[in-house]
Amino acid sequence: MKKRIITVLMSLAIVLLMTVAAEATTATKPITVDYVDIQLYVNGNAVSLQDNEEPFIYNGRTFVPIRMVSEALNQNVEWIDSIKAVKISGENSATTDLLTQKEKEIQDLKLEIESLKNTIDSLEADDDEISDLEDALISEYDYLEDVNIEDISLDGDEDDIDVAINVDLDDYGDEWEELDDSDIEDWIEDLVSSIQDELSDDTVVSGEIIDTDSDDVLVEFYKDGDYSLDVEFQDDDDEISDLEDALISEYDYLEDVNIEDISLDGDEGDIDATINVDLDDYGDEWEELDDSDIEDWIEDLVSSIQDELSDDTVVSGEIIDTDSDDVLVEFYKDGDYSLDVEFQDEDYRGGSSDSDLEDVLDSLEDDSFYVDDIEFTMDISYDDDDESVTAYLDAVDDDASSEWEYLSSSRIDSDVTDICEEIADAFDDDADIRLDTVTVYFYDEDSDLLDSFDYDVDDGDLY
Repeated sequence: MKKRIITVLMSLAIVLLMTVAAEATTATKPITVDYVDIQLYVNGNAVSLQDNEEPFIYNGRTFVPIRMVSEALNQNVEWIDSIKAVKISGENSATTDLLTQKEKEIQDLKLEIESLKNTIDSLEADDDEISDLEDALISEYDYLEDVNIEDISLDGDEDDIDVAINVDLDDYGDEWEELDDSDIEDWIEDLVSSIQDELSDDTVVSGEIIDTDSDDVLVEFYKDGDYSLDVEFQDDDDEISDLEDALISEYDYLEDVNIEDISLDGDEGDIDATINVDLDDYGDEWEELDDSDIEDWIEDLVSSIQDELSDDTVVSGEIIDTDSDDVLVEFYKDGDYSLDVEFQDEDYRGGSSDSDLEDVLDSLEDDSFYVDDIEFTMDISYDDDDESVTAYLDAVDDDASSEWEYLSSSRIDSDVTDICEEIADAFDDDADIRLDTVTVYFYDEDSDLLDSFDYDVDDGDLY
């Protein structure tokens, strides 16, 4: 350790003994101090030291130049010679920073409180607006035709509103059953429009009509701004179940053949009907039936279904022998179009014969088919499992490829649809086979594929 002895003037004594009064007696005194290369940091930052400012240790205490330390702490240092005093003045920066920080936090809290207060005021205003709207709706929409509306409650805001509509089917079950779907849809459309007129055209409105007697959801609806209203009826299952019971009661016999069961699956738009008979018990009676007996019975059954649901309901179904699991009859009726009935019970009434099928295939393969003016011949195969045919049409013309390129897609689609319909009709009329799909491939004069199409026989469309 480096040591040296220096003579310190009275001015240094003043620095060391700041608490001594300015009038203290002056004197000189030799002392011994230790220099140990002391480094000085203020608020984490190293302070640069001049040669004559090096801190030292005296009697176990560390001494540093007061001016250097004070200025590093942003304080003012003044030597008052008349009274031999050191005056240090200035604010404490750490305290100032802390006060500034606290002041900012207080201001931020005030702003947050003000924002929350505005939000509360806005929510209270929204609640008042929603409450007023509920009262107005209850007054205007207190009846859906002859069904009393018990309550209409709203929850949400201008952006999204949930609507709960209560009816009591214990009191109004018959009136509800008499409603058409369109009656309910129109009423909901008007209700939703009133809500959006009051709130915003962009308001998303979703809701339910609930039977308070059973707590069942009868109808769900949704409208996103100016998009179309979406309505889903949840009471279809009960309606279908009731219809099944009614049909079983009314159509329990087909002439002398007992009907074991009639089950329905679907909704007002499309219904699949499955009719079960047991030919182990009623085989002879079934064999005695004329086709017209079965067709008339099915016609009456389908009419009863459409009378209950809708004249536009698409009804398709099967009569199945539960003893063999064979499909005996298939039927189909699209709205008010004619009923189509196909007999599959070959053991009882022949069904379609192989010879009929061969005649249809031969007839089609002997014909010519045209897309615009391009002539084609056909090879065709029938898939009994999928009730579908695949037809390969080869161009007769030498320039079919170039002619095809100049045809519009609408012209091609129209002529291809006609060809597929002709194939389906030939199978239906001449072989008593109703196809599900027709797939056609068109080839040019070099046997290169021009295009291929799939045709849905029921829909009558290419896909």
